[in-house]
Amino acid sequence: MDINDAREIIRTLNDHFDSHDFIVELYMHMPAVYGSLLVEHNNINTAHAEISNFLRYNSKDLDIIELDKVMSPNIFGKPTECAAWAKLS
Repeated sequence: MDINDAREIIRTLNDHFDSHDFIVELYMHMPAVYGSLLVEHNNINTAHAEISNFLRYNSKDLDIIELDKVMSPNIFGKPTECAAWAKLS
């Protein structure tokens, strides 16, 4: 995933979102990018962790800020902890 892919996904999200929201949008709108991460990691948990870390490490360039941890349904509908985010502009 590159910074422009992430920006495009963030544009589709509400002003407040969480990492699971981002992952679902990535899966729905950029399945090839999502699929390549799964293949690269051969493990859904590490692929999703990379996506979350990408948001964290690039938050300044993405114009987002990490708020806190929240419980949110993952792509399987199971509530798990993830980062909450807010758009800065």
